[in-house]
This record gives sequence, C-alpha cells and structure tokens, in this order.
Amino acid sequence: MRSYLAIRGGVTLDANPASTSVNYDYLASDGTTIWPGTSNPGYQPYHHDVAGIGRDDASALDQRKSQSINPGSYVAIDNNGAFAADKSFETWAATMAQRPLAQPIHHQLTPPAPFFRLGRVWYLVETGAVGAVKVIVPAHADHLLCERKPGFPKRFGQPKWRSSRWRWQCNCNL
Repeated sequence: MRSYLAIRGGVTLDANPASTSVNYDYLASDGTTIWPGTSNPGYQPYHHDVAGIGRDDASALDQRKSQSINPGSYVAIDNNGAFAADKSFETWAATMAQRPLAQPIHHQLTPPAPFFRLGRVWYLVETGAVGAVKVIVPAHADHLLCERKPGFPKRFGQPKWRSSRWRWQCNCNL
C-alpha cells in the first residue's frame, strides 16, 4: 500500500531524508521490488525525489506520468500512453547534490564549448517492459547525459530535444 501511494503521488518514502543510508524498497502488489532502496546498498545514495511510472493490475495502478512532489525536483517521465504489460515500472531517484552546473563534462558534442552538469545524478530502474518514454526537464536544461553503467559520464548521448513552453522534452528508450 505504501509503495502504491508513493508511486501514485510522487512521494519519497524516507524517514530521514538528510541521511545518506536511510531508504525504502518500493514493491509491486506481488512483492516484486521495483526500487531496491534498502535491499541493494548501491541505491542508498539515490533516495531523494523518488518517483515512478508503472502498471500493476492487482492494485489498479496505472501511473503513466510522474514527477516527485519535492521542491527542486527536475525530472518528469511520461509513458506516452498505455503500458503493454502488467508489472511494468520505471522508477528513478537522485542524489542530494545541489551545486548547479558545477561538474565539467569532457565531451565531443557540437558546439565544442565547455559544458557543465548538475552535481545531482539520477538513477533509473526499469522493471518489466516499459519501452520508450518521454523525459521532461526544465527549460534551462538543454542536454540529457545518459549512461548504463556506473562511472558517470563514460558514455553519454544527446537526444533530440524539443521545447514545450517552459520545459524541454525528448523521447527515448531508457
């Protein structure tokens, strides 16, 4: 029930947000872990602004778009429609770092100018088969750096962004 309400409302389950080690597992109705915040120590630094989208037929959850309700939360994800299968989830969370655009990026992007990224890093977990989603960030963010393995940023991409009023959005399969 707690996981359902947290995913439905964009609420982070955490009794002590200032801690670097307190976190919670988010579970589907059958007990499948969809965010291993406690059971996997590698996720413990990423326990701020937890949010998720997903489908869980047994609990009548069909959350197609979500963003953490916490102030300063940057990332929203939209499934672009219905989920193809039951027990499909995409959950994400961030580290607490707040320094805006302080981390230099060594890149081969065009134009060849210095780029910087936020100190905050998001981690995303897909359970089941979610497929392509729309990632939405504030208008002042114009690049999304993606990688599949720790050691950020060894590999990153530059998806095609388009403006939508005060936000940028891109479609990608994370």
